[in-house]
Amino acid sequence: GIVWWAHRWSGGNHADIEPLTAADTARLCRIYGTATAQVWGTASGSVPATALASFTIRYPGDGSEISPADAAMIAKPSRLVISLGTDSLKQTNEADFIAGYEALVRGIQQASPDTKIIVCTITSVTGSYSGNDGLDNAAVKDANRWLAQICADTDVYTADAASCGSARAGARV
Repeated sequence: GIVWWAHRWSGGNHADIEPLTAADTARLCRIYGTATAQVWGTASGSVPATALASFTIRYPGDGSEISPADAAMIAKPSRLVISLGTDSLKQTNEADFIAGYEALVRGIQQASPDTKIIVCTITSVTGSYSGNDGLDNAAVKDANRWLAQICADTDVYTADAASCGSARAGARV
């Protein structure tokens, strides 16, 4: 079989993980049939909600640390799905979350104007979620309302992941 290693940084009823190396990412992508250049992640595996405007990703093409806007400028993806917002969500406020997320989206739009951006809403947590971040469904509900506003203000698409991965379905995905 195919073996790959990952770093797990949190998760009570789910696993927040990231492959350890580019080779591990390639192995994981072979399992699922996905090209490695299509998944952009951070070196730390985390994007705090307090840093949405300033984080960098590990660019799959060469492993360099660059902004998502720079990555979009290089890759020129036809579609870009963004699924962020839970890390440190309880440590941010509405104005900062919206400003950071809008800066992220607008930076990508400026760098790659033909890219269709899809922003995923945030899935709920179960009542027994025990992460050390204090995340709860009230914060998730607020953030999803903010995301709807961001999508409307920046004219991007929304993927309603919240409806698909609700606590009623069993667990945070």
